[in-house]
Amino acid sequence: MVENTKIEWATHTYNLWWGCQEVSPACDHCYARSIAARLHPTIKLWGEGSERLTIFGSEGRQKYLNAPLKWNRSAGETGQRPRVFVQSMGDVFDNYMKGALDEERDFLWTMIRKTPNCDWLLLTKRIGNAAKMLPLDLSRMPNVWLGISVVNQAEADRDIPKLLTIPACVRFL
Repeated sequence: MVENTKIEWATHTYNLWWGCQEVSPACDHCYARSIAARLHPTIKLWGEGSERLTIFGSEGRQKYLNAPLKWNRSAGETGQRPRVFVQSMGDVFDNYMKGALDEERDFLWTMIRKTPNCDWLLLTKRIGNAAKMLPLDLSRMPNVWLGISVVNQAEADRDIPKLLTIPACVRFL
């Protein structure tokens, strides 16, 4: 988590796990892979057969996990909505192992419901997985922004129609 990220289109980042498998040309120069290799050199978090490092098993997790509640209170007082980039160190729609990240995603949807003053930015390269991993009440969650990374026309042709089928209140590329 970064309280105030340097990512210019986000206020905070919120990662429930680290790790990912490359699925797109957009993964070729992944900053998250470089950061993870530097901070966790003994754990393979990227690529085929890689692990996921989840926050759920770490010490001090409660303060981290509850940080969005603080951001939400502050936004309610100031009227300034923070943009929370979800999974800057992975992909929220990662299908790492069947069911392996379901607890983390369920926690995320609960947190999003509890923080209506925060805008949650879910950027993915796996929009094809989104429909089966998103909560059924997504259309009643106006604070969810769903976006896809698109680096070439073939990806645009394949993924933009998938994005348009999802009832997110805000969609972005």
